[in-house]
Amino acid sequence: NPEQSIEVIRALVRGGADAIELGLPFSDPVADGPTIQKASLRALAAGTRISDCFQILKQVRAEFPDLPIGLLVYANLIASGGLDQFYARCAEAGVDSVLVADVPVREGLQFATIAKQHGIAPIFIAPPDASSERLGQVAEASEGYVYLLSRAGVTGAETTMQKPAAAV
Repeated sequence: NPEQSIEVIRALVRGGADAIELGLPFSDPVADGPTIQKASLRALAAGTRISDCFQILKQVRAEFPDLPIGLLVYANLIASGGLDQFYARCAEAGVDSVLVADVPVREGLQFATIAKQHGIAPIFIAPPDASSERLGQVAEASEGYVYLLSRAGVTGAETTMQKPAAAV
């Protein structure tokens, strides 16, 4: 519920979190591991709406004005209301960056352009098997940081890298 979500975020910040990344619940979070998938489905089953999430974001921004807030979303959540409207809502809520988990850089330039028009930093994923050319595209299109995947597959509790750290 929103109150619990805000309490968890407060605890994270008070515990030393330098930034937070929040995900909007989605019915088919294919890029996420089982823990986040289950959390997303629980949130939806509890009746969480996107408008609830934006209210949480506004409250977090009001309480922590200097905390970098990143948003992790799936393209369908953005496309349903339109890119411009989505990024305008992000800006109004105080979001700093948006990573669209299922949109690779080669398909995401429209997302990036509209995000920037609203003062939102677009974030793209650098896959572990990316060529130097693709890494360059990701670095150029992203602002603030790049989301580096250290191994193929969904995110989660794995602790080993697919490639040696030096290669990354």
